[in-house]
Amino acid sequence: MAVLRGRGNGTFVRQQPTLRLPDSDLIGLAVADVNNDGKLDIVFIDSRTDAVGIILQR
Repeated sequence: MAVLRGRGNGTFVRQQPTLRLPDSDLIGLAVADVNNDGKLDIVFIDSRTDAVGIILQR
């Protein structure tokens, strides 16, 4: 999974890898401020482990 940051003109900044889970099968994700710190966090679902993961932004 990678996050593509928009430049505001229809193009994107070069892709930076964000999350690598080689033994997973991501079937869904959402972006939200989970911990109310003003930063967007990533919530994902892995169908192989039936797990929900959260990546908190620093």
